[in-house]
Amino acid sequence: MICRFEKSVLRHRETEYSLESIYEMLDMTEILTLRTGIENQLKRIVTTASKVMDAERASLFLADDAARAVTTALEMQMLLRKFNQDREARGDIPIKIGTGICTGDVVSGNIGSERRMDFTVIGDGVNVASRIEKLTKYYGVDILIGESTLAELEDGFCTRLIDRVRAKGKKRPVRIYEVLGGRETTLSTGQKLFDEGFAFYRKMDFEKAAERFERGLESDPVCRVFLDRCRHLLSRPPEADWDGVWVSQE
Repeated sequence: MICRFEKSVLRHRETEYSLESIYEMLDMTEILTLRTGIENQLKRIVTTASKVMDAERASLFLADDAARAVTTALEMQMLLRKFNQDREARGDIPIKIGTGICTGDVVSGNIGSERRMDFTVIGDGVNVASRIEKLTKYYGVDILIGESTLAELEDGFCTRLIDRVRAKGKKRPVRIYEVLGGRETTLSTGQKLFDEGFAFYRKMDFEKAAERFERGLESDPVCRVFLDRCRHLLSRPPEADWDGVWVSQE
């Protein structure tokens, strides 16, 4: 699971927030520890200026890893909403987090040389999760998962298909899904319009698709992405064998 802190909000009113201060404010490690079922502190959190990757005890695999990852992402968003309420009450702009989740085989452990060794995880699953995480900003959503993760989830979550994407440097396209909430979550009007538009989009009926996307703009940011895409495809129609796959440059 890879998370992104929105870079644009780390500086506001000439105040710079360090990643350490964000940890203190959000206390995400507490949620991660709880959901992995490990009482001790996380063995390793890999950080960069704008990313957090949970690589805790990567050698410990649980049967419901996918569900735990998705539940963790949802609880992080819930905590973030409460935190942002306090920020906005103080006149500060809210912080955003995008989470990308992919299920797959990885190599984990202490990797490096005798002089420098670090605990980390590497593999195609990590790379795909990183690319999915970047797409949360493109689509304007909070949580995206790959089809491999969806295949391991039961009926405890509400998800929707967002797109078929061929990631940069990859040949095989993957389906990506937005996690909207728990099983009880229902689609908004805009999200229902997106589903209708996406069905027309896949049939190459871009006029009807654009009409649905335009109606759903106000409540679903994904509609904006596909409305712009439909307008482009109407001006430059694809070939008859178009497979509906979007090639990501992220």
